[in-house]
Amino acid sequence: MAIFTGSGVAIVTPFHADGSINYDKLEELAEVNRALQITQVGTLQANNLLDQRDMILNDIAQFVDIDVEENARNGSVTLYIGGQEMVKGAVVVGELDIQTAKSYCE
Repeated sequence: MAIFTGSGVAIVTPFHADGSINYDKLEELAEVNRALQITQVGTLQANNLLDQRDMILNDIAQFVDIDVEENARNGSVTLYIGGQEMVKGAVVVGELDIQTAKSYCE
């Protein structure tokens, strides 16, 4: 079942196959960032959190182009999608919008 007909330019691609946006994945990244901010650097727990962070980022990157800035002190990240800040530290700060080429030009 297609949500859209015709052709369109993907400004931001959804995270779910059904066309909905997976805000839970962004919240999950914010939670890992929160844990990294309070975890002692160099511990097994911090390393496990960094691995978990990377898996979340890889999941998101399967659907959209992302840019990431890492906080060198604790490993938390700021995530950008389409140049828009989405997750900064422990907070989801952005909101995604699905636009077709037609709706973008209106």
